[in-house]
Amino acid sequence: MHRFIPLVGLLSIAGCAGAGPDPNPLVWTATYPKPYDAMTYCLNARSTDYRTVIGLDAQRGIGGVELISPAAGFSKSGKAGEFDVRRITDQTSQVTFRSAIRTVGGSSTIEDWARRQAEACAQ
Repeated sequence: MHRFIPLVGLLSIAGCAGAGPDPNPLVWTATYPKPYDAMTYCLNARSTDYRTVIGLDAQRGIGGVELISPAAGFSKSGKAGEFDVRRITDQTSQVTFRSAIRTVGGSSTIEDWARRQAEACAQ
């Protein structure tokens, strides 16, 4: 199930975590040859393993997709990760993925999955 809310709403959802930013998050950033809005929509569409919340702000040239673990539903805090997409040029975007799933050392399955989704969307 996919839902659309304004980016402000997405950011406020992220702010509800309350505990502050993870001091050692699993994060990666890459640049892709795809407009930010098309990249955001593609990442949302490819995220079939998770429930998603998508947000776009055309004026600022940013988008985002929050991934929610299916077992958690929308009423519980089951955030699995998030994609932040930023317009670099009209045909290029920067994607940052942050995993909310903690692991001990190295990458996680969701981090690797997210990179594969972004690479597929860039094709």
